[in-house]
Amino acid sequence: MPEFSPEIQALLVTGYLNLSESARFKVQLYLCQKALAYWEKQVSLEGSLSYIEGIVGTYQKVDLNLPADARECKLSGVNLQSR
Repeated sequence: MPEFSPEIQALLVTGYLNLSESARFKVQLYLCQKALAYWEKQVSLEGSLSYIEGIVGTYQKVDLNLPADARECKLSGVNLQSR
């Protein structure tokens, strides 16, 4: 991912904030789709993800569908049931 100078970042933020609410939503949706595609590519390489939670030391398995489910919930306005 390219790094932008602080000046370019400021221009991007200003441009984004000047967009209408519906245009901002379209930008968010586009970025979410890009991030989701990257996530799905990475998890396909890993197969499964797990970690040991730091406070009580419990074993946790990452729900690989969570990002896609969250996107679907946002688009549909409906909460999806846990799988």
